[in-house]
Amino acid sequence: MKSNFVTRVFRSLAFVVIAATLAPQFAHADPSARGEFTLKSPAQWGALYMPAGTYSYSVDYHGSYTMILVSDLSGRGLGYVVPHTTASVPSLEATSIQLDSVAGKTYVSSMKVGDLGLEFSFTQPSSKTEFAFKGAPASQPATTFAAAK
Repeated sequence: MKSNFVTRVFRSLAFVVIAATLAPQFAHADPSARGEFTLKSPAQWGALYMPAGTYSYSVDYHGSYTMILVSDLSGRGLGYVVPHTTASVPSLEATSIQLDSVAGKTYVSSMKVGDLGLEFSFTQPSSKTEFAFKGAPASQPATTFAAAK
């Protein structure tokens, strides 16, 4: 009986410690960086398909995780994109988005965020889109678009 009480107290204490550690990260609502960009042709960014047009983004960066919310200009969120890798770029002044093309399909391959001094890299689109890319030649750099603030 006494061991059950000790186990419950230990579990409760562990829960409180974990909750106190993680709560500040999830409570922070302000984005680390935000801006707009324009696509001159359709592109895919993660699972998001974006026709040509102007979009806004907000980067929620907390070191251990990063999420980028992409919205249309009316403010309607299209979805979140999570980078595959993050690298520090200390002398970065502007924000830009790098597009690559494989088998005629354009996708966002990286995003450099000047406000944070970071570069986020993204993988080629997966699932059905990846199937269409099989047997295609190596990735060809397409165009870099500067994001307006």
